[in-house]
Amino acid sequence: KTLFPYTTLFRSLLAQGVRKGDVCIVPSITFLATANAVRHVGAEVAFADVDPHSGLMTPETLSDALSRADGRRVGAVLPVHLRGEVCDVQSLQRLAIGAGAVLIEDAAHALGSRGPGGVVGANANAPLTCFSFHPVKTICTGEGGMVTTSDADLARRLREFRSHGMSYPAGAEPWVYEMHAPGFNYRLPDILCALGRSQLAKLPAFAKRRKD
Repeated sequence: KTLFPYTTLFRSLLAQGVRKGDVCIVPSITFLATANAVRHVGAEVAFADVDPHSGLMTPETLSDALSRADGRRVGAVLPVHLRGEVCDVQSLQRLAIGAGAVLIEDAAHALGSRGPGGVVGANANAPLTCFSFHPVKTICTGEGGMVTTSDADLARRLREFRSHGMSYPAGAEPWVYEMHAPGFNYRLPDILCALGRSQLAKLPAFAKRRKD
């Protein structure tokens, strides 16, 4: 199996029910994975402009992009915390909710970053946050990534999509499983997880060095 950096974004969109015919808002400055994930679930990409100084999606640029949805259902808004600088997630979330969309943070660069809502990934203002562990990111597992959420139902759906769509009925024998929807083999191998866990102890130093 191959673990692409955008699988966390792809599974997040699936877990939130984003589908063909939807449009998703992506910043005009980002790695192509953000838009690729949208296309892989069959949705269309609409690009939001970014602040010329920070490169981040802003409430103003998101409002403009939402006005260009042309009546299509907006499935998701995917702000990117570029270079670890944190977007105004609280304001973006209010606009996303107003448009009937879900906010999914692309935090590939932002492990260890903090914003007004606290640590990125604490999900204070967004239901899902996606991280990358590619070798150029803050910590490395060789490849792969992680999704954080404070919603137990979303966590369950993400786990099912990660592992062939399997779910385990409560009270059943451990070898009994069910499949309610097609899934994928997107599990991060144990050896790579061990590498990532060993790097977590170095995260403060890594984040400080990048900030400096």
